[in-house]
Amino acid sequence: ISEPAFHPPLTSLRILHPRIPFWPIDLTLPAELAATAPVPISFGDVLVALHRTLHERIAHADWDGLSKENAEAVTKAFAHRCRAEAVRSGVPPEPGVKRVDFLLGKTVFKGL
Repeated sequence: ISEPAFHPPLTSLRILHPRIPFWPIDLTLPAELAATAPVPISFGDVLVALHRTLHERIAHADWDGLSKENAEAVTKAFAHRCRAEAVRSGVPPEPGVKRVDFLLGKTVFKGL
């Protein structure tokens, strides 16, 4: 997980997904590290950034921007995720639609 995720190593990266183009996932070094020795992005960095970004709750404006069809699809994905989380953990999930729900259940990471 701590090995560089890319060859040649990268020190910054922007990940875009066609279902969520309005939420790019940016990985960059903190300014204090960039000034010293650039540390390449690790596989763990990518996984943490994906998880952190995709598990943010959406804003009302995000929901309001959806078409009726997309809102229905996201609602289905949200309900499915909540049921799966409750079964897996035995604890009800946090309320609210998250960015991951906009992926409509297509959440298998296949690489970059």
